[in-house]
Amino acid sequence: MLDRVPSMTEAMPAASPAPNAEIQKKDGRFGFFDLLDMINPLQHIPVVGTIYRAITGDEIRSISRIIGGAVFGGPMGAASGLVTAVIEDGTGQEPGELALSFVAGKGAESGKAAKAVAHYEQSKRAGLRIENTIEYNA
Repeated sequence: MLDRVPSMTEAMPAASPAPNAEIQKKDGRFGFFDLLDMINPLQHIPVVGTIYRAITGDEIRSISRIIGGAVFGGPMGAASGLVTAVIEDGTGQEPGELALSFVAGKGAESGKAAKAVAHYEQSKRAGLRIENTIEYNA
């Protein structure tokens, strides 16, 4: 007899609830703090912006990065903001953080790569459990 196999939502551990400010920032709506991120020059100076965000714990959304880059740097600033947003979306790290992680040898241990590796390992374990429960009648 076949046992019931848990669905992916049942097999995945439940995420802890995020703080209210984080929920407001990630809900996709443009807000007052996004406007502040756009006009804050500390967010857009290449090295200073990374240090500022590391010290304050602030995050800047992609649209604020691109528009703020255009405000302070013109077309080149907008292009730079766009490239940075694409790299951050793909890797989970800003280009400066990504370069430092390669130098320090921590490339696979942080950001989206670590989540992908953990998800792969969990899927592999789940696949092994499922494989052992399948019976064929010949």
